[in-house]
Amino acid sequence: VVGIVYAAKGGLPAVIWTDCLQAFIFLGVGLYSIFFVIHSAGGVTSVWELLAHSGKLQIFELRWDLFNADFWRSPYTFLGAMLGGFTLGVATHGTDQDNVQRMLAGRTSLQGRLSLVVAALLEIPTAVIFVTLGSVLWVFYQQPGNAPPLVRGSVYPYFIRTAVPEGLRGLFVAGILAAAMSSLNSVLNALASVSLTDLYIPFKRGIRAGCVERGSEDYGVA
Repeated sequence: VVGIVYAAKGGLPAVIWTDCLQAFIFLGVGLYSIFFVIHSAGGVTSVWELLAHSGKLQIFELRWDLFNADFWRSPYTFLGAMLGGFTLGVATHGTDQDNVQRMLAGRTSLQGRLSLVVAALLEIPTAVIFVTLGSVLWVFYQQPGNAPPLVRGSVYPYFIRTAVPEGLRGLFVAGILAAAMSSLNSVLNALASVSLTDLYIPFKRGIRAGCVERGSEDYGVA
């Protein structure tokens, strides 16, 4: 509700500036969460050794068993990453109105192109931060006495609720809300722009054109 209010009141400038602030919040909370979990799990050395011993530090799965059914079931192969990344990139940077909005926000075509390049580059450290957070959370729940949640998708909220001191919980929750609001508001603004430009304005012009045509016929004007 808050996001809808300031997006409707301030338009794209409000979305841009609040997104900047929210990005600093959730990236900062992500980095702080990594150091907090590492400290809670016994330090950098123990975390690194457990990740290395369990094979969690392997970045690429370079096997090419194209005629093996298990190869196509695995979501971590290098080929799958390339095909999936290409398809997702075409979708997000070719047809996604959220990215089109970034280009249109620039004053020149150069600024529009730079917006996509900068956004693509910033996705790399963002992904590294939260993949690292997931890895260190895995280490944390390998420690004796740390029972992980039953639902895999709720590990981070469960960690906040059960392991983070009360004074820090608000900061961690603010990071989650910042990530949610920044994603939601830019999409809402993009959808509003598309709805207005592609649906409402052409529909309104069609009504006006029909009225003018009928009026011209009533008065005998060709």
